Order: sequence, then structure tokens, then C-alpha cells
Amino acid sequence: ALLTQLYIDLCRGLSGEKLHSPADREILPRSRTEIIDEFFEKHHRENVSQRDLSEELNLSERQTARILREYYGMGFRQKLLSARMDRAEWLLRSTELGISEISAEAGFSSEGDFFRRFRSCFGVTPRSYRLKNRI
Repeated sequence: ALLTQLYIDLCRGLSGEKLHSPADREILPRSRTEIIDEFFEKHHRENVSQRDLSEELNLSERQTARILREYYGMGFRQKLLSARMDRAEWLLRSTELGISEISAEAGFSSEGDFFRRFRSCFGVTPRSYRLKNRI
């Protein structure tokens, strides 16, 4: 068994995969979540897919989906929508941009789609939210 584990570790080392001690493994998920958070922050405006995130993480799509469910409690599309809503919410509170500009900046394909999703998420229209939550 030790010889087999040594062989596996050696193969991983040759493939460029980092070897981690048990203490390092506890830190590893946090670094993945940082990568995920940065990915959605950078790409919320784009038409990205789970495959793009998987490539960024160097994981399979199945492993990526598992991590999203485990650490965020949602799938890729839900996480992307959440990132877009976070951006829209911040823009509504802290800028003077028009609603159509915010819609585009947050990554929505149409203003109508933005209105529907925003109302579904926050229970009010973007304009009402802005009036109640100005910084």
C-alpha cells in the first residue's frame, strides 16, 4: 500500500499537481473559493459557462459543480446570477448610472430580463430599491 501511494504521489508530482500535507488540505478549499469568487467578479458581464470555471480551477466540470454546491449551496447559473445581482445592487446604491446602464454593466442581456430577475430576487423594482437604499 505504501509503495502504491508513493507511486501515485510520484505521478502527481511529475504531472505538475502539487502534493499537499493534511494541514495544507484544509487551506486548499479556501483558495478554490477565492478563485471562484474572483472568476465571478471578473466575468459576471460575460457569457461564461461552467466549463470556463472548471478550466480556471483545473478541475472537471463534475468536481466544479460539487464544489459550488458544497461551498455556495448553488449551481453555476445560480452563482452567476447571484454575482450579477450583487453587482447591480452595489451600482444602484452607489452610482448615478441609469437603470439600463446598470443592467448592461451587471451582465444582463436585456433591461426587461434585469427587471424581472431583480424583482424576483429583491421583491421590488430596481428604481424602488435605489430610492430606499442610497448610500
